[in-house]
Amino acid sequence: MRGLDYYGHTAFEITSDQLGAQATVCGGGRYDGLVEQLGGPSTPAVGWALGMERLMLVLEVAASANADGTAARLTSEKAPDLYLVNRGEQAEVVALKLARQLRAEGVLVELDGSGASFGKQFKRADRSCSAWAAVIGDEEAEAGQVRLKPLLVEGEEHCLALNDLDAVVAVLQTTR
Repeated sequence: MRGLDYYGHTAFEITSDQLGAQATVCGGGRYDGLVEQLGGPSTPAVGWALGMERLMLVLEVAASANADGTAARLTSEKAPDLYLVNRGEQAEVVALKLARQLRAEGVLVELDGSGASFGKQFKRADRSCSAWAAVIGDEEAEAGQVRLKPLLVEGEEHCLALNDLDAVVAVLQTTR
């Protein structure tokens, strides 16, 4: 371990035997005196760091060992059922709520939080290989509606009430 001199209480390190010599995946602890050492006031503190690349390596090994396990689901590259395109302050709030509700119903949703133009978001939606795009602008949000546009499937656009979650899920399930 490196840099333990500023830790004052509990320190931890999560390692994996699947990574070879660089086995640390995550580590951290309490360092109440660090802010004061740097010239600030006495401040209780805790922190941690995670090696994302190392975590992904561990997950990939675990996924290959158990194709039905949690790691396999986390690392799968399954296309979302729905790509949620939104633009506008009110639309962003409504889109986030809709994404949560649909995920609770088992729908794989990718929410675009970029605030980019509709055109750029639709390009990302196409690249996501999602069967459907949901469109919410401030006008749709104010009207309490969502537009569902087919991306990879034949079909027509649907304009549905946001509070009719069953109808939204039913349209999305036509392509599952």
